[in-house]
Amino acid sequence: MIRKIRFGQMDCEYDAAASSSTKIECTLLDAPVCGIWKPDVISNLGRIPNSVNLEGIQVNCTVTAIQPDELLNVLGADNLTITGTNFPRYLEDNTVDIEFSNPTATKCIA
Repeated sequence: MIRKIRFGQMDCEYDAAASSSTKIECTLLDAPVCGIWKPDVISNLGRIPNSVNLEGIQVNCTVTAIQPDELLNVLGADNLTITGTNFPRYLEDNTVDIEFSNPTATKCIA
């Protein structure tokens, strides 16, 4: 019996009716976090290993805006708000590197 499925650090709701002995279907409960991911499937007997040949699926992050976008202090100390898609929700478990269009002048590492 399938107890839990996760993909891209998100839970995936198991659909027993659509699954079989050779196929598992589930619905992601939220957008996956960016990165390269393979599914984590947990049964009553423990984690089901992925095939060594299984390639991970690339989930990309997208930056859609950054505020403020002008009059930044050249000495730093500006608070930036970066919005987009598929960012990690918990930064203590992840590292995010953001480089601007001129990385030799400005680099932000969270």
